[in-house]
Amino acid sequence: MATIDVLLIMKPMFRIGRLETSLQSFIAAEYRTAVDLQDLLLRLTFDNICGLTFGKDPETLSPELAGNPFAMAFDTATEATLQRLLYPGLLWRLEKLVGIGKERKLKKSLSVVENYMNDAIAARKESPSDDLLSRFMKKRDADGNHFSTAVLHRIALNFVLAGLGKDLAYLQMKSVASAVLLRYRLSPVPGHRVEQKMSLTLFMKNGLHVYLQPRKL
Repeated sequence: MATIDVLLIMKPMFRIGRLETSLQSFIAAEYRTAVDLQDLLLRLTFDNICGLTFGKDPETLSPELAGNPFAMAFDTATEATLQRLLYPGLLWRLEKLVGIGKERKLKKSLSVVENYMNDAIAARKESPSDDLLSRFMKKRDADGNHFSTAVLHRIALNFVLAGLGKDLAYLQMKSVASAVLLRYRLSPVPGHRVEQKMSLTLFMKNGLHVYLQPRKL
């Protein structure tokens, strides 16, 4: 099996323990606390794919569940980009020209994403690793030149998008199902509305709020 395949299989496993720690913190709370399971799983997925792509773990699934500028900017940018596909071109072009609405958010988000990419590329130039970005930085194009920074940006972003899509999601789903459902019973929070969020991937608009109950193993 190729090295990249091994990385794809193993890296999600490395952070299942971190998910378990986060779930335990809710169990240990003095009062019964609802868990947004979707938020935790999205954080787990994001940490996994960023570790694989950049060799840098953003640790969004930390005990504090703190926000991450790159993660938030990436989510905002993908949502704003989808708006361009759903609304008349004249409308989003006008918003872009005036600098309002989703286009204003998109511009700010892309700036955050670009800065993160530049920092990641600079870090890998100084200290190459076995991540995907380092691998592509060693490769050359058809003319024998190293890939430009702009090309590396697109490659990395495509991997992040792909990682948030079907293949890694299925792999992670199996890992999470075996690790979490074995230890906990999940019950939905009464009255919580589950609605689809407009996104490039299928998210729930208001998250997935559940209660956890440890199983007796």
